[in-house]
Amino acid sequence: IGRLENIPFNPWFSDFAPFIDYQTTYGRAFVMGRSDWEYVFNTFAFAYAIGYHFVERTSGSMNGNFLGIGMDLATNASVQVDQSQPFGILITNGEFTAFCDADHTFCPRTAAGRSPRQVVVGTANVGAV
Repeated sequence: IGRLENIPFNPWFSDFAPFIDYQTTYGRAFVMGRSDWEYVFNTFAFAYAIGYHFVERTSGSMNGNFLGIGMDLATNASVQVDQSQPFGILITNGEFTAFCDADHTFCPRTAAGRSPRQVVVGTANVGAV
């Protein structure tokens, strides 16, 4: 049982254009693999491709409670759930934005041709979200 509390990921340490471009194209702020009953409180990320990414590891996926989490300026998905345990992921008081500029200069359309989404749940996911 892990705890993550009071963690802000902001890109203000660099205004170098290639860095910002890389972060908004490929960056993932919180990547969650195998964890049982994780407790995440008061976390925030700004200007990443994916804010909260739930993935399957060789040891399994995760479940947990996420309270007061936020992602602003996601250029792919604020929350992307590729996999979670059957017990699921509980998000309470989450604030998410995912958007592009009109001509998609800082967040190109995905291969599927869609714009960013606040929450994306993969078709292979077996847990509750």
